[in-house]
Amino acid sequence: MKKRQNISALFTIAVFYLILESVFGITCPILFLTGISCAGCGMSRAWFCVLRMDFTGAFRYHPLFWILPIGIMLFLFWDKIPKKIQKILLITACVLFGAVYILRMLDTADSIVVFQPEKGAIFSLISQLFTKKVKETRRAFICNARHAEEKSQTPQSFVRIAAAKLSRRIILLKTKQQKQLMKPLRTQTPKQLTVQKQTKTQKQLTVQKQTKTQKQLTVQKQAKHQKQTEKLLKTIQKTAFKQHQQAT
Repeated sequence: MKKRQNISALFTIAVFYLILESVFGITCPILFLTGISCAGCGMSRAWFCVLRMDFTGAFRYHPLFWILPIGIMLFLFWDKIPKKIQKILLITACVLFGAVYILRMLDTADSIVVFQPEKGAIFSLISQLFTKKVKETRRAFICNARHAEEKSQTPQSFVRIAAAKLSRRIILLKTKQQKQLMKPLRTQTPKQLTVQKQTKTQKQLTVQKQTKTQKQLTVQKQAKHQKQTEKLLKTIQKTAFKQHQQAT
């Protein structure tokens, strides 16, 4: 009977962890709740690697993955083991798991064993409740302060405050209207007109200067070309005249 109970307990635990990991994506319920990895974190992923014959990956997920089948066998035959040996086995298992857990927690490169309590479900729930309470207390404090001010105010003071608010609104409206009216006047100042005229005249003068310089350059080029052609004609005439004299 006890063996059957032990087997059923192991089966239920295995099914529970498989449902958590496959359906909800929770590899470790302790990590999900607290944000702190437990001593057995990575064991299920290590045995998935063993099923794929990836022993290096299994050792990376949990160095003590090989203890699991030994522990299951001892758990099934736990009643037949003497009590002294039971104590020795429990102490050795606790020492091994504790040592590996501390070393992995101190190793910053290890991403499987993590200490992040701010990412746990309990911390998030407590922070949400705390923020809600703070907001509620602030709202209650503001409402109480407003009620106290309304009670302390006399009708005369209330009228004065309302009149002051209205006067402020009227002053703001007047200033806005004045600014809107002054905008077109500011745009049409004589200084801006003179600047625009100056820019136009400067542009016209620059264009005229450019056209004059271009015309002068073209005239100079044409004169140089004519001189060169005249020189060539003179040299040709001289050579022809010399050849004619030599022939005669």
